[in-house]
Amino acid sequence: MFALLLKDWLLLRKERLVIAVVFIALALGVAAGDAGSGFFAAGSGIATIILLFPSYIAVSYSNAYDFKYGCEPLLACLPPGRDAIVGSKYLLALAANLLIPAAALLRALSAALGLGGDAFPFELFATSFSLSLILAAVELATYFRFGYMKSRWAAMAVFACAGAIAGIASGAVDTGSSPAIGIAAGGNAAGGSAAFPLLLLGAGTILFALSWLYSVRTYKKKEF
Repeated sequence: MFALLLKDWLLLRKERLVIAVVFIALALGVAAGDAGSGFFAAGSGIATIILLFPSYIAVSYSNAYDFKYGCEPLLACLPPGRDAIVGSKYLLALAANLLIPAAALLRALSAALGLGGDAFPFELFATSFSLSLILAAVELATYFRFGYMKSRWAAMAVFACAGAIAGIASGAVDTGSSPAIGIAAGGNAAGGSAAFPLLLLGAGTILFALSWLYSVRTYKKKEF
């Protein structure tokens, strides 16, 4: 499984540069604002969408390369088995999603050391991470069930809907009392301001797990 994961990661040569640029920009706070306003505000829809790019790029382009070079039938015959193929794709999505908490911790460290920027708002982290899980869950389930072409359209649809959800989250949080993710504690939600992001985080985690199980079951039955 991990060899397949490495294969997917190494294929993303150009895409790794894009992911690195997004990560560095977020971590160092190039577009930083005040804790309650600006680009990194608790309810910033623009920042939420940008945080989805690493997962979206990693999953979409790894699937695209397999489709382009006709690797899917060959991979299905390899000794690791089809469950390992499915697992490698989901681990890739999860690894890309982990860049979000990593960026949060680095931004908190930067703020603590006085290097600029403010700590990462909890609501922004929870909403972005949740939507990334949902995006990967829908795209990968569609990919293993219907193939790459239909999964591409499903990913575009979910990505478009993510903007609407980010807007709902923006109105559901109290940016004036936004708790921030600290270096060690990781942040605590205050009152009802974090209710929607926490519910979204739970829904995203459950959907991701169910999608993984569904894809394993579906892909084992798929014929090439």
